[in-house]
Amino acid sequence: MATTRVQSGASYYGIMELSGNLWERPVTVGNPTGRDFSGNGDGVVSNVGNANYPWWPGINAIGVGVRGGGWASVAISLILSGRDIAAHWCWSSAITVVVVVGRHLSN
Repeated sequence: MATTRVQSGASYYGIMELSGNLWERPVTVGNPTGRDFSGNGDGVVSNVGNANYPWWPGINAIGVGVRGGGWASVAISLILSGRDIAAHWCWSSAITVVVVVGRHLSN
């Protein structure tokens, strides 16, 4: 039985299962908005799931990237240490499109 965060495979803050059903949206250092962020949240979100701090990167996704993978992701997307899609991403109404410098992935 795992008794430490490292043994259990948890994130730095002890969060389990970061590569499952949904992409995680961390603050990124891949653009100026993300790099300007200097703080931590309180773990509380609004009734629609958005951060409750005005200085947190916005719901428009500027300042965040994605990590892990979603239910339709290819296996390579589930590698949490991968940084390919952690800096920039965008959505299309018809297909999930991930834009990466030098390469283009789609699910």
